[in-house]
Amino acid sequence: MGSGRERLAAPLSEKIKGFALDKSLVSLRGNQIPSICADYHKLPIKGQFGSILLAYGQICFCEKPKLIDLLKRCKKILKRKGKIYLDLPTIDAIQSMHSYGEWEFVDTSKQQLLFTARHYDPDSGIFSQKLLNINRISGNLKTRWIHYQMYSLYELLELFKDLRLQVNYGAEDFDESPIKEESPWMIFVLQKP
Repeated sequence: MGSGRERLAAPLSEKIKGFALDKSLVSLRGNQIPSICADYHKLPIKGQFGSILLAYGQICFCEKPKLIDLLKRCKKILKRKGKIYLDLPTIDAIQSMHSYGEWEFVDTSKQQLLFTARHYDPDSGIFSQKLLNINRISGNLKTRWIHYQMYSLYELLELFKDLRLQVNYGAEDFDESPIKEESPWMIFVLQKP
């Protein structure tokens, strides 16, 4: 869900039969696997699934009530013992990006320059990125903001417990390294009872 341009969905489709779901038709255009254009909060699909993959953006774009609703919807369409796979950055990793800005070219002709400024507000748990896209030839400037809701390890574990989703795996990587304060990522495999 929230598959975008198949960063994870394409490699997984070689091993697992499934489909990609994203609300952006532009993101799905050109995908090589079966895709559905829809809002994952509405889940216009029926059936029982063995696995659901939620890449970090799907969690981080949800305020807590929407995240609870999303996980409930996912649980509802899972088979018994079905699994939800998710990964997301830790608050510690995000805090290290606070007040960090970077320039990068976003095309091979080096006409499009992108500046990203990052800000983390610990009171709200919101991580914001301001993206300035500058065309060096025309001088056109586009600005947009992206806001992410960040969750602590404790907060997520309590949420999974409240939703009766069993944590089968929780680590900072796929080598089973435990999640630590300085871990950049949290990876979970949740199982429906």
